Amino acid sequence: MVVRHIMQYWEMLKKIDVMRFFYYNYFCDKVIRMDGSKLLPYRNSIIVLEEDAKVYVCNGDLELGCDKLKGSRKETLVRLRRGAAWCSNGGSKISYGCTLELLPEAVLDNHYFTMNSNSTMVIAQKITLGNDVMIARNVLIYDSDFHQIKDMNGVLINPSKSILIGDHVWIGAGTLILKGGIIGDDCMIAAHSVVYGQVRPCTLYKNELRKCERENYGIWIR
Repeated sequence: MVVRHIMQYWEMLKKIDVMRFFYYNYFCDKVIRMDGSKLLPYRNSIIVLEEDAKVYVCNGDLELGCDKLKGSRKETLVRLRRGAAWCSNGGSKISYGCTLELLPEAVLDNHYFTMNSNSTMVIAQKITLGNDVMIARNVLIYDSDFHQIKDMNGVLINPSKSILIGDHVWIGAGTLILKGGIIGDDCMIAAHSVVYGQVRPCTLYKNELRKCERENYGIWIR
């Protein structure tokens, strides 16, 4: 058991950026580890933490740029702007090629989730992810239009709206989740769907004229 643990640790060290590993876990005051959990920056992970940005890690490692093929130089991009906060409670696995950006004062509050290659999450206000959320490839999640639209009286008509994704949710490849999206527990979102409203728990959601394909469909298995 001890030998296997040592071998697993050694294999991990060969894949991560060792210098950044020690910096972010033991010297960077912007990364707050609540227990033995660690931030694991795999090679070619670009991490930018601006003034007053914080990353909180507890109850599981936060892996950035994992599952990369041998010889690949594909980057994983993570940027927290001024005052942003990422609260990772339960572990997270962000695969190679993903982009994760928190704009000033934005919040990402998540339990365990995985995010597959080439997916993008940009947060202007707040995104909450429940436990065991599985995000497939090429998924886009935006809680804002990122450009203001005002009416003829100068009143803002497209404010940012938080996104809430419940427990045990599977988001299919190529899905677009827009501001104000609320996805209930145990949902499956079909590939290339667009979510911009509420999806009831235990629903298979397929976006054809915003169609709910079937409620009480069943439970998916990771």
